[in-house]
Amino acid sequence: MIKILIADDEPVERQGVRAIITKNFDDIEIVAEAKNGREAIEYAEEYRPDIIFLDIKMPGIDGIQAAREIRNRQKDVKIIILSAYDCFSYAKESLSLDVYDYLLKPVRRKKLIALLSEIKEVIEKEKEDRKEKLRLKENLIGIKSVMQERFISIILEENIKRIKEIVETTHLLEFNFENYFLIGIHIKNITNPTDLRELYDTSYKLLKKRNECILSSYHHILYILIEKFDFEKMDVEENLQEIYLNFRRNKNININYSFVQNQQIENLKGSILKVRKNLSIKAAKNNDYSLIERFKICHEIVHSNEKYLVEFEKIIEIITKKEFEDHTAFYFETLQILNCLQYGAYTEKEKIYFENSIQLVKDKKNSSIIKKSISQEVKNYMDDYKSKNSQIIHAIKEYILKNYHLDLKLEDLSYQFAISSYYLSKLFKQETGANFIEFLTEIRIEKAKKMLLDDIPIKEIYKKIGYSDPNYFSRVFKKITGVSPRNYKG
Repeated sequence: MIKILIADDEPVERQGVRAIITKNFDDIEIVAEAKNGREAIEYAEEYRPDIIFLDIKMPGIDGIQAAREIRNRQKDVKIIILSAYDCFSYAKESLSLDVYDYLLKPVRRKKLIALLSEIKEVIEKEKEDRKEKLRLKENLIGIKSVMQERFISIILEENIKRIKEIVETTHLLEFNFENYFLIGIHIKNITNPTDLRELYDTSYKLLKKRNECILSSYHHILYILIEKFDFEKMDVEENLQEIYLNFRRNKNININYSFVQNQQIENLKGSILKVRKNLSIKAAKNNDYSLIERFKICHEIVHSNEKYLVEFEKIIEIITKKEFEDHTAFYFETLQILNCLQYGAYTEKEKIYFENSIQLVKDKKNSSIIKKSISQEVKNYMDDYKSKNSQIIHAIKEYILKNYHLDLKLEDLSYQFAISSYYLSKLFKQETGANFIEFLTEIRIEKAKKMLLDDIPIKEIYKKIGYSDPNYFSRVFKKITGVSPRNYKG
């Protein structure tokens, strides 16, 4: 059923148009009649008609003004202007508003019937076109979904030149293969197929919100490709750790993960094999931690990375519950962990920590007492560390705000503030919720927005905020604001 709105301040004219329509068309419904421009706009919003008859001369908001307002809100509605005057200026302005036709009053019956019959065909054709586009879009989404799901198997089983040709010619994968991370996640001893689906969904929600990514499962391993646009190595590690902890806490399932940074699609097959090999090595290990893994987790605790607390507590739990032939082995392994923590903490803060726990071990106190002491001293150390970190990050943020226009790099800041670039990156994310690149980009784009509102030319702006490439600046600006610099209006 096609819906029509009639807007005319003369009741006789409205009744005349209504009579012609109702007498000659069973599939057209007159949903409302308006006696002025304001009502026409309101009824158009309320009833969403397919066709609107608008009289030009109405009190208050006239037909042209109403047409302009309605057109801004409804792009597809067919507007027919009614006028008692054969005025060229009206007709010209009607054309600028994409008005379908311009009729002189009184409206002739044959002319109106012919016009509505024509518009009916146009509307029905447009509806069919929309259905076809929707069908094609749904098909394309389905094809893209299958392409993504089978992407890794296609890479491994097909000729890489053929893959590159498919990617470049079909544009099915909206992904930049020039610089990206390849991640592999494997659930140990998978017994429930829904676990792999949940891993897929969890990873998608966590990573897709940041950057374009492709998720593809192959032989119980979930492979993820994610664009390295504003993603750093630390971001990948943190996201994977979050996924690991989620499965560990909520489902008591262990997962292994591995990742590499990659460039060019030609290198992808080799990277997949490398990630798969790393996962196989990890899966072969038992639930205990190697000495290297223990030291790495202690290293993270020393740098107050709370996401490793679960791992650290698990190590202490394993040591506590392990069946030692000689109970002195328990004290040896525990002291090994504490010495690692104490040395790292002293190197980091030039202050002695964990003395109480070490003394309890030397005195061979009960394991539960030692465990409780370690937990408390780790908490105390982290609280102390955070206080110092907040001061450092505050100073770094102030420095960035003053020097955003320079070619700032994380390595330069780490040198200036005497902290390693790796841990500065982690610390920055911990304290601000954003990585260094995101924080710097946000400041630059905010400055650019103000300059655009001040009518400063784009060719000057990108240099003033620290970019050397105008195209890259435009891409970053659009990613953050949703519009290009040229179309930004505040």
